[in-house]
Amino acid sequence: MKKINILLLFLVSIVTYSQNSDRPIEFVMIEIPPVYKGCEKEKSDSNRKACSTKLLLEHIDDNFDTAVS
Repeated sequence: MKKINILLLFLVSIVTYSQNSDRPIEFVMIEIPPVYKGCEKEKSDSNRKACSTKLLLEHIDDNFDTAVS
């Protein structure tokens, strides 16, 4: 029982310490952004983005009730 208590105390201290980190969070740039199915054939990134946005909005319009009541 004593070993279990020591282990629990150790785990709680690790979790508590890791929650209080003041380090800045670094984000990594996505080099290849996700593309909606069917837009892979577009040549430029801006065309793929425009195609993906158009198809995503069509999907939302077709499958979700977006009318404001």
